[in-house]
Amino acid sequence: MCQFRSATVLLCLLLGSLLCTCGPAPESAQGHLEESEKRPPNILWLSVEDLSPNIGVYGHPLARTPNIDALAGKGTLYKRAYSNGVQCSPARSTLISGMYAPMLGTDMHREARAVPSEFYFPRLLRQAGYFTTNNAKRDYNDSDIPTDVWDISKNKAHYNKRPNPGQPFFAVFNLGTTHMSRLTKTPIGKRAGRITDPAKVSVPPYITDLPEVRDDIAWHLDAVAEMDTWVGEQLAELEASGQADSTIVFFFSDHGGCIPRGKAYTYETGGRVPLIVYVPPAYRELAYPDGQPETTGRLVAFADFGPTLLNLIGVPAPPAMVGRPFLGPESNAASNIAEDVFLFRANQAETYAPSRALVEERYKIIANYQSAYPDGTPQAFQWQMPGQRAWQKSWMTGGGNERSNRFWRLNPPYELYDVQADPNEVNNLIDVLEFTQVADRMKAKLSAHLREINDLGFLPPGMREPQNPQPLYERVRGTDRDIGAIIAAAELAMDADPESASQLIGFLSAADPAIRYWGASGLAGLARRSGGVVPGADLIEYIAKETAPEVRALLAEAAVYAGHSPGYDALLAELINDNTAAFASLQNLGKIAAPLNAKLITIYPQVKPALRFHLRSALINTGRLPYENLLREEPDFTR
Repeated sequence: MCQFRSATVLLCLLLGSLLCTCGPAPESAQGHLEESEKRPPNILWLSVEDLSPNIGVYGHPLARTPNIDALAGKGTLYKRAYSNGVQCSPARSTLISGMYAPMLGTDMHREARAVPSEFYFPRLLRQAGYFTTNNAKRDYNDSDIPTDVWDISKNKAHYNKRPNPGQPFFAVFNLGTTHMSRLTKTPIGKRAGRITDPAKVSVPPYITDLPEVRDDIAWHLDAVAEMDTWVGEQLAELEASGQADSTIVFFFSDHGGCIPRGKAYTYETGGRVPLIVYVPPAYRELAYPDGQPETTGRLVAFADFGPTLLNLIGVPAPPAMVGRPFLGPESNAASNIAEDVFLFRANQAETYAPSRALVEERYKIIANYQSAYPDGTPQAFQWQMPGQRAWQKSWMTGGGNERSNRFWRLNPPYELYDVQADPNEVNNLIDVLEFTQVADRMKAKLSAHLREINDLGFLPPGMREPQNPQPLYERVRGTDRDIGAIIAAAELAMDADPESASQLIGFLSAADPAIRYWGASGLAGLARRSGGVVPGADLIEYIAKETAPEVRALLAEAAVYAGHSPGYDALLAELINDNTAAFASLQNLGKIAAPLNAKLITIYPQVKPALRFHLRSALINTGRLPYENLLREEPDFTR
C-alpha cells in the first residue's frame, strides 16, 4: 500500500497502469488489494567507471566477477549497450538529460556551462514523489545544478535516509575503483598485491604487445575484481534493507575501458559498456510487457536511460529528450526500437578533434573531422598510463606493425567496420568496393542526423562562451545562426581534397568564425598531405586580420605544413599569447617543429604548467628531448 500521502498525489495521477491507493481500503477488500496492488518500483543505479564489458558473463576469461555474473543470471544482459559520449562528463551530460551532449554544447570534456532547465530528468522523478539520491559523482558539464534535482547528493547520500520508509526511491551509487587514474597514478613498480598475471592477458591487435601494456591491462582487471566485491556489498545492503523485492537494479559503466584506444575514442572499446538490469518478479510484466529476455542484442544507449525510467513510472518524457525507452509500457513499440546508436567525442584535452559515429546491428561508421590529426594525439592525462607511453615510444623508435601503428598516423576522414566480424575494428572497409553502398548509406544517415539534432559540437571551444549565463542550446536557437552550414564546412574540411582548396580558402572570409575555423582546419589537413596545394603566403595574410585565436593557430599550422617559414613565427606568437589551440598545433607538427626548439626552451618557464606538456611533447617529437622527459615538469634541456 502507499504509505505516504502529499508527496504521492502527483505520482498516483501519473502512474497509469500502476494502481496506487493512498488511503485505507475497506477491510473486506484488503486481501484483494494485497494481491493485485503494486507500489511504484524503486530504481537503483550501480555505476562504475572506465569499464568495457570485461566481465565474466560477457565472456572475459580472466575477469573475476561472481557478483555481477550472478546479477546477470537472474536479470537481463544487454550485449549492445553504449555510452553515447566516450568520455566521463559528456557521457554523464547525456545520461542525466536524455539529450545528446552535442545538442547542448556539453560535449567538451571537461567544461562546465549553463544548461536548459529541462536538463535533469531526476527532477521529474522527484516531482512524481520519488526520493532521489546521488552518491556522489555528478560531472554533468553543468555550471550550477539546481537544488530540486536531488534530495541528497553527496558522499553519504543513501536511500535509507528517506523520511518515509514507504516512499519509492531513485538512488545512484558511483564507484571509481576502475577509473583510469588507477593506472596513471601507480607506477608499475608499486603495483603490489597482484591478482592477474600480465603474461596471461590478451593484448588487442591494434596495440603493440609490450610489457607495460600487459601490466596496465592486468592492473585494470585487478580493479574489476575489487569493483565486483563492491557490487556484491551494494546488493547485500539492498537485501538487508527489505527493498530488494521492490527495486529495479541497473549495473553499468560510464563509458569504455582504460587500455589505449579505449576511453575517449568512438571505437567499441570507448563506447560499448556493460549493462545488466535486474527486475524483481513483481515488476517484470511492467518492465518487459512481452516477457523478460535473459540476454538481448537490442541497441540501447545512455540517452535512453532517462526516458526508460520515466516510462516505467508512467511520466511522459519531455519533448526535448531524444532517447527511447527500452523498459516499461510501449518499450517494444516499433518507434522505440532503435536501429542505430549515435556516438561522439569532442576533444583530447587541449586538442579539439571531434568525431561522430553511428553503429548499427552489424556496421559502424566513424567520421573524423580534423584531417590533420591522428588518433594518437598526446594529452597529459591518458599519457600517464605506462602502456600508452610505451606504445608511443615503440612507434617512434620503429616498433609495432601496420595495424598497431595506424593509431599514430593521420586519421582517414571515414572509417567503416563490420563490428560483428571485426569487433576489434582493425579492418577499415571504407574503400572496399563491395561495401560502397553501405558506406554511402551510413555517411548520408550520419550527416542527416547531425543536422536533425542541430549538433553544436562543431562550434570550436573558444566560440562557445562557456561563462555566458544563457545556455548555448537556447542562444543558438534564438538566432538565425546556420548550424547546418557549419556542419557542411566541417564535412568539406575533413576530406582534405585538393579540389576543395579554393572553397576552403573562401571559407576564411566568412562572417561566421566557426566556418572560418573549418576552412583553416581543412587547409591544415590538405597542406599536411600535399603542401604545394596550399599557398602559404596567403595564409599569413589571413592570420593578420583573423580575430579568432583558434583560427589563427590552425592557419599558422597550415602555413608550416605548406613550407612557408613565417608560419613558425605566427605560431610562436600564438604560443606566447597563451593561445591553447596553438599548443595543440605545435605538438601536431611532429619533426618539422624543429626550427622552434630554441625558442620553445626559452619560453618554457613562462608557459602555464597545464600547457607545458605540449612543449615537452613537441621537443620530444623533434628529438631535442629524450622521451623520458614527457611527464617531467622540469625537463633536462642540457642533453
